[in-house]
Amino acid sequence: AFVERVRSAAAPRECARPAEAAANSDDRVSTLEARQLASESFHRYFPQKGAHAFHWESTMSALADFGLRPQTMAESFAVSAIVCIRAAEGTIDFARFVVLIE
Repeated sequence: AFVERVRSAAAPRECARPAEAAANSDDRVSTLEARQLASESFHRYFPQKGAHAFHWESTMSALADFGLRPQTMAESFAVSAIVCIRAAEGTIDFARFVVLIE
């Protein structure tokens, strides 16, 4: 139920302003060093190559390992909302992890 509420609340904003979302993208993995750190963070929690069944705790731990640690309730809700949307896909791989970071 929570995932559905978050998805329905977040989807209209994402669909209504894709150019704005792209313009505001932080693009945290644009450098080779950042991409390497993202890879290490992801593979520490998902060691096998390829797609993995989505696991909330491992995904949140990998994000924190990369340095994305919400500091406020608003940040925590925002990160959780994005991760919930990705969780609905059922799987995660490195490419999807990079999308979460950005």
